[in-house]
Amino acid sequence: DLAAQRAAIAFVCIYIYFFASSWGPVAWVVTGELYPLKVRAKALSMTTATNWLLNFAIAYSTPYLVDAEHANLQSKVFFIWGGACLIAIVFVWALIYETKGLTLEQVDELYGLVDKAWQSQKFRPKVNFRE
Repeated sequence: DLAAQRAAIAFVCIYIYFFASSWGPVAWVVTGELYPLKVRAKALSMTTATNWLLNFAIAYSTPYLVDAEHANLQSKVFFIWGGACLIAIVFVWALIYETKGLTLEQVDELYGLVDKAWQSQKFRPKVNFRE
């Protein structure tokens, strides 16, 4: 059905737009602020390698997931990706600290003083290097 094919392509394009303007670049910002200064270079290289490895795994497995001779999920494969997005929302809420407006040193202080990520918005730094 030509209309269904066009709708699927449109939804994939919409997904790519929203991913490229939200989750895609945010991962690089978060990993840049996540680690203490003394381990940041090695940790960023490991997160970058993990990102590339997982991207490869998704790109490699998707044709097999949708193929009629293998998993035969066809368009139902998007339920897997939607489920992954729901898991990502919970992951971000539970484990990613809010670091907006903080220097790297203040981020280190945040990790030392705040135990739970969802409480990080209330954090006010005691160390101030701007003065």
